[in-house]
Order: sequence, then structure tokens, then C-alpha cells
Amino acid sequence: MLNALARRQMRTSLEPGFVVGRGAGRCSHDRSSADVQEHYRALGRQRKWPSVTESAFLDRVKWFRNLDEGPASRRYYEGVGEEPGLAGTRWLWETAVVAGELIAVKQIEVTLDGEARCYWWRHLEDALGS
Repeated sequence: MLNALARRQMRTSLEPGFVVGRGAGRCSHDRSSADVQEHYRALGRQRKWPSVTESAFLDRVKWFRNLDEGPASRRYYEGVGEEPGLAGTRWLWETAVVAGELIAVKQIEVTLDGEARCYWWRHLEDALGS
């Protein structure tokens, strides 16, 4: 999902090290690996996932972590929403290039009111989805 959206909304290359602001717009998911696993296990219990789904989700978290921490070259993109209900919303992506494909390893969504939602291996999904 992130990759299709990234390809559709790509506009301007960003410099590495982009920082989202403070307060409501700040993204902070500074969890240890153990905390991340417990977060996703709790999400699985909340959503009543079968153990096979929980295991597959934790495997996907590990895959994204390895990709994020790996040596793949990076590219940075920004997209701006133009659709009704999304107009003015900004998306920022950090992508890794793997076998010629762009894979989004981090995504930040910043709404017009300054709220930021961040997705990466420590926070792939929340109540709003992924």
C-alpha cells in the first residue's frame, strides 16, 4: 500500500534528516524491540488475530526493521494531497531501493492542523490502519 501511494504522490525530493515539528505534530515511537513486539501482540489481541496472523505480522515487522537498518540506498519524497478531504495533507517518505524497487521504510503524514502520524517498523499500523 505505501509503495503504490508513494509512486502516485511523489513530487519533490527531500534532504535526509527531515524532522517533524513539536507538540501535536511530533512523531515519537521510541520503543525498544521488546516493547514493539508487545505492542503488536496487544494489537493482535485487540483485533482477535489468530496466532498465524500475529506471527506473520511480527515477521513483517522484522523484515521492515532489517530493511530500515540495512545498507540499501535511500531516496526521499514528498506528496501533497489534492483529493477532497485530503487537500493540503503532506506525506513524506524515506524509501530504500531493493532490486530496483522503491520500498517505503518510513512514512509521515502531516495534516493541515499539524497532526503527524508516523509509520515505520516500530509503528507499522495503528487504529487508523497502515
